[in-house]
Amino acid sequence: MAAKPPPTAGHRTGLTDHDVAHYFKALDRAVDRTVRAPATGRLGYERLRVAAWIHQVYRNPLSSAVFARPAGRATRDARRAQAAALARRLTVVPTSLTPPVEVWSTAATAALWAVTEDAVTRCPRPPYEQVVADAWSVMRATLAPARPRAHAPLPFVRAKGAW
Repeated sequence: MAAKPPPTAGHRTGLTDHDVAHYFKALDRAVDRTVRAPATGRLGYERLRVAAWIHQVYRNPLSSAVFARPAGRATRDARRAQAAALARRLTVVPTSLTPPVEVWSTAATAALWAVTEDAVTRCPRPPYEQVVADAWSVMRATLAPARPRAHAPLPFVRAKGAW
């Protein structure tokens, strides 16, 4: 008698790649419906998107199973699409970066996913606000070089007669 093949990720969590792809498409649609035009600048808009994304992940009962599942094709595709969308939003303002903005956005998206995965697979889950703050602080530190020089803070210059 032949040995049974080991269970796949879909058997362990009960989710298929199709289910995971549908989960992430629904998540993206919900975030797009929630977050409107940036009122607080480019980074403020990205922070709102991060908060909305994590909020939708926290609300969905499938999140812990999706993030506990080993990354399959659907997960990798969703992550690449999210990184590409972030890169498109960041390239609205021209920057002279090395490495290119696509690399920064991929790193920032990976940070968001890592913080979110850690939060939703932990028991008990940390508070939503803490997860948003943690994810955004890592993303902001990653994206800080992607900010255009025009928005960089001006250096402090002491007035001539200040001494």
